[in-house]
Amino acid sequence: MLRNVFNIGRFLSNSHCWPIPPLLSTRCLSVQKCGSPTIIGPITPNILVPLMPKISPTTYNNNEGKNILDIWKVPQHLPTATVFPIIDISIPLSSPDKPQLEKQAARMIVIRRRKMKKHKLKKLRKVRKFEYRRMALKRKTKKEKDFQMKLMAQVKEAEKFDAKSHVEGIIRIAKEDLLKKQQPHPTFKRNPSLYDENGNRILLNQHLYGRK
Repeated sequence: MLRNVFNIGRFLSNSHCWPIPPLLSTRCLSVQKCGSPTIIGPITPNILVPLMPKISPTTYNNNEGKNILDIWKVPQHLPTATVFPIIDISIPLSSPDKPQLEKQAARMIVIRRRKMKKHKLKKLRKVRKFEYRRMALKRKTKKEKDFQMKLMAQVKEAEKFDAKSHVEGIIRIAKEDLLKKQQPHPTFKRNPSLYDENGNRILLNQHLYGRK
């Protein structure tokens, strides 16, 4: 702001004064020998008359201009009679009597690391989005093929099944005497009421297995 003021002052220096034409400087007054002066016409400047400077604006002393421009570099003060000194009122942050405690930010570092991992994972998913979709589609197709193969194996096994032979095998196993195949344990005590005179076990449901 001061710089603009000095520029205006430099422009309005002695080399940039605006001349006043004689028509405007002379007042149209008639002075009588006895009495006060009387105004004949209005005292107004003629706007149509151009005002030209005496000297070109480019012709001025360079040193004076430099001095004017350098004034703004000088520190400015308030228009007071005295300059008040600057008093340092800084308050000490810590007492010199108490020991200085070391600041530790272990928890902050853990939170920072967790946030960075989350940010990197989010960025990686965004970059490899289509690749992850392709991998998921590949896994899904493989699972579907394995399921179809298991179904085909079950269908082939069902086609080989014969109901008649299956029933005959069950009846044959039911007619066999398991006690003859496997000897009883030496400590096993036989119930004499369940055996006949020849030592054979009495079957209560003989009519079901076709035995006599």
